[in-house]
Amino acid sequence: MRQTLHRILCSVAAALFLGVPATQATVQMQSDDVVIDSPALHALYEKYPAYHEVFDTYALKQGFKRPYERIGTVLHELIHIDSMVHQGFFIEGVYYEPYLDAGAWPTLTNKDIDALLPNEEKDHRIFWQYVRNTPSNTLANALDELNAYSHVTAWMCRHDETGAVKQLANIKGFLWLVQTFLDMTHEHTPAESRALALNPVSSSALHLIVTRAKQVLAQCALVSYLNVTESE
Repeated sequence: MRQTLHRILCSVAAALFLGVPATQATVQMQSDDVVIDSPALHALYEKYPAYHEVFDTYALKQGFKRPYERIGTVLHELIHIDSMVHQGFFIEGVYYEPYLDAGAWPTLTNKDIDALLPNEEKDHRIFWQYVRNTPSNTLANALDELNAYSHVTAWMCRHDETGAVKQLANIKGFLWLVQTFLDMTHEHTPAESRALALNPVSSSALHLIVTRAKQVLAQCALVSYLNVTESE
């Protein structure tokens, strides 16, 4: 009974938080029992077979050994590619403008964030691993990363909680970076901050991506709680 309740609650949580149908077929993807049960991610994976091997190799070089981590890395990179192809953020198979169009976003870069941020606030792993290594990237790029991590993490939390831990840390890190961009823009380039707020396309994409990221954190916490109670 508890196992049945556990499965139902996990499925409903995915539907409520992520817009995934509560009942759907699970598709066998790999010989080592990796399944992609998100219709949007499954379609995305099938859409770009030519990139599977190269991104899987990249995942291995990054130290990802767990099967779900490897496929998750492939999916993450495919989200970037598909978003670029369609010039819209891939969100559950729908594309939301304006993507990385420079004219649609504030002009502050990671290099500016590095210069403006007090040293005591630079203790985030995302700062040292991402901000410092991509000085020309902007708020739009941070949203692009946050969006990709949110999709993959939501899927991994349902199948590989251990592997999802790093993904969850990255979601929290990029949420911090997005908020830092917004705060710095408001403080140092207020005209651009106002323009962003008044741009319905950009502000809607920003709100949707950030909201989904926070929902994924909540959904993963719920799945973790249900797994703990199930084992008691």
